[in-house]
Amino acid sequence: MSERKAIEEKLLEFVASDLLHGDATDLTPATNLLALGILDSLTIELMSGFIQRSFGVELPHSAQPEDLTTIQAVAVMVERLTREASDKKKA
Repeated sequence: MSERKAIEEKLLEFVASDLLHGDATDLTPATNLLALGILDSLTIELMSGFIQRSFGVELPHSAQPEDLTTIQAVAVMVERLTREASDKKKA
C-alpha cells in the first residue's frame, strides 16, 4: 500500500468514527467534506489535532479550503508536509 493510501485510510477511519460517529456508509476518499458540512471550523480543529498526533505534522495556517475538500486532498497535503519535515531533518 502506498504512503498516500495509508494516510487516506487513517483519515477515513478518523472521519467515520470521530466526526460522523460511525455513520459513514457513503464516505469515500473523494467525498466533498466541506460541501456536505462534515468539516467546519470546529471539526477542522479536531482533524488538525488528529493529523498532528498521527502523522507528526501540523496543518499550516495557510491551508486553503481546497486542501481540505476531500480526504484525498488532505492526504496529499499530509504527505507533502511529512516529506518536507523529513527533508528538514536531513538538512
